[in-house]
Amino acid sequence: LDLLDQLKAKPGRREGLVLIRSSRETQVAVQDSGIPAIAFGSTYPDVKRLHSIDPDQEQAGRLAAEVALEQGHERFALIMRNHWRRGDNLLMEGFAKVLGEAGVGVDRVNIVSSPEESAVIEHDVAALLSQDTHATALVCRSRFHAEAAIRGIRDRGLVPGKDILVLAIQSGPMEDPAASTSILPGISGAEQVNKVGHTLAQIAQGQPVDVTVLPMSDVVQNIRMHSPVPHKR
Repeated sequence: LDLLDQLKAKPGRREGLVLIRSSRETQVAVQDSGIPAIAFGSTYPDVKRLHSIDPDQEQAGRLAAEVALEQGHERFALIMRNHWRRGDNLLMEGFAKVLGEAGVGVDRVNIVSSPEESAVIEHDVAALLSQDTHATALVCRSRFHAEAAIRGIRDRGLVPGKDILVLAIQSGPMEDPAASTSILPGISGAEQVNKVGHTLAQIAQGQPVDVTVLPMSDVVQNIRMHSPVPHKR
């Protein structure tokens, strides 16, 4: 927020802001500042005037649940960040909706929120899998979480991708593609960054801009599908 004060003190300059994993407080302050800005991620429901580009987190949650159910899994775990943001809530909502429609009870779902430290996630996943009745499908919030979870699975003497389904949300190329299934936006990370930069330039020039939600798809070995679809807020 100190940066906002510095930018507002420089009228006429063409700086802009890109918000990543931002809190509601930050989003509100930025939208009220008058500084050109865009959120690369989900915005909170009451943040109406901040443009955003975000992969469809709710769809990602739905796809993760659908893939796991189609493969016959009955117990599930979400491997999440320690501090949740709006996108994490949307992911959970989509995931829970599909499981609820399938009649899966909450007693069959574990939620593990770990600090973003590889050793901690590995330990938490290994501990989860040490239970007599444990999850066989892990939905991992990022590539980082998925890679750490895979190591935790192997620590238990299990085979990721065979004994345990690993679903990596918004992951890039994995060290071992056969160990997990990725759920990705339809365009690459570089294309997403270019879209954010282009959209921010449009905002700075006062051009009308739509909110963009990037459709997700379940993919194996990082095969991509779909194209971005613009949505107006």
